[in-house]
Amino acid sequence: MDDVPRSWFPSELDEGEKVTLDMPKPSTWVIGKLVNTHSYQSNETNVPSYACAQFECARASNQEECFMRIYVQVPFTGYEHADRDTIAQQAAEFTPPELNAYKFLTDNGSRSTPKLRAYKQDTQDPNGPIPGGHITWIVWQKVPGKCLGGIRDASVYWGLRATERKLVRDAFLRELPEIMKMGYFPRHLRPRHLIWDKARNNLYFVGFRDVMPFEAKGTFGEEWLPYFDLAKPPQRNYRKAKDYKGDTSGWVL
Repeated sequence: MDDVPRSWFPSELDEGEKVTLDMPKPSTWVIGKLVNTHSYQSNETNVPSYACAQFECARASNQEECFMRIYVQVPFTGYEHADRDTIAQQAAEFTPPELNAYKFLTDNGSRSTPKLRAYKQDTQDPNGPIPGGHITWIVWQKVPGKCLGGIRDASVYWGLRATERKLVRDAFLRELPEIMKMGYFPRHLRPRHLIWDKARNNLYFVGFRDVMPFEAKGTFGEEWLPYFDLAKPPQRNYRKAKDYKGDTSGWVL
């Protein structure tokens, strides 16, 4: 945990330790490797101040591989060394947007996003960074397949044969309208948010930290392919409203 203090998180997060969550029913999870951490510590008292850490994990009963993220309320900037009574006054309730997204997508049968497996919303004990403050665990499915790229380039996708790239695009065009209608979508349009499962001909959208619900408007077809580097139009700075002419003539596919 390089970018956030280790003391902000519970002690039982070392690799191999177990965490029991209570929703939708009690389940126990074995902590794996740390994936990343993020700090949302705020200097404005009207803005939630929290940190989160993502881990690999596995269900203790059947070894199902998943991901876990833990959200912890932390002191506002400048209050890190305040006395405990002062810090405790900052305690507040908070539901991470990611939890709302996974609950909605799972409850509504989304087929192109990870399923919510377990969660727990609780309050911190007296030794937490904010006594009585919120703390939330979320566990979601680790979908099968391989990530198609990184932040900018779909390097894995472009390494596939042309016939398989066509299968990826077909899956994208099939699933994009459906997930958009759900009203939740990865915050950024990046190749790393796409997981291709060749064995089942499935494409998954992943990465729902910080997402907020929205009302889908417009069309969701091949004009979206360049935003995920699944097609290369001739325009250097492609904008679908200006550059898409109703077909993919001149595009590299």
